[in-house]
Amino acid sequence: MIDACLATVLWQETSRLVGALDICLDGQDNGGECQIYLDINLNINRKEGDRWGEAWCLSKLGFFFEKRGENRQAIAYYKQSLPIWREIEHKDEESNILCNIAATCNNQGKYEQALQYYKQSLTIKREFCDQKRKDYKAWDDYAPLLQYLEQDLTITREGGGERIILNNIASTYRAEGNIAKALE
Repeated sequence: MIDACLATVLWQETSRLVGALDICLDGQDNGGECQIYLDINLNINRKEGDRWGEAWCLSKLGFFFEKRGENRQAIAYYKQSLPIWREIEHKDEESNILCNIAATCNNQGKYEQALQYYKQSLTIKREFCDQKRKDYKAWDDYAPLLQYLEQDLTITREGGGERIILNNIASTYRAEGNIAKALE
């Protein structure tokens, strides 16, 4: 059925449907079927040249394997998605993937590698946020800037963005036994 839809102009609808099935099954912790649907969706996006969809599927597969403790496979999928996020210049996702790779390295006890990825992620996250602020300021309309800054503050307060990355760096230093560096 999926192949028949792909042979028509319905490939985007098929991709959305397969993606929805993945989300539904993931919520039910039905891992085996999730992987099948993610693989199908990945193939659809590759066939149609949808780079964003391909990167998203690779990232989801990385997260899928990370949740199951299959760190090598998780990192392999994350590393496949990373150059695509860079190619399509999606800095926020690039930062998130670097952070995911760092967390997976940290889980494996590879603290130096984790720190390198966390630092890359932090640099990109800061550049991304700074650019957003500059873009809004350039409009000379401060309402969108204030709205963005309030959202940014809320996300940071709720455990997102830069604060998480800084905390992960400190945790990695602590796990490595470098308490003084963790407290910086």
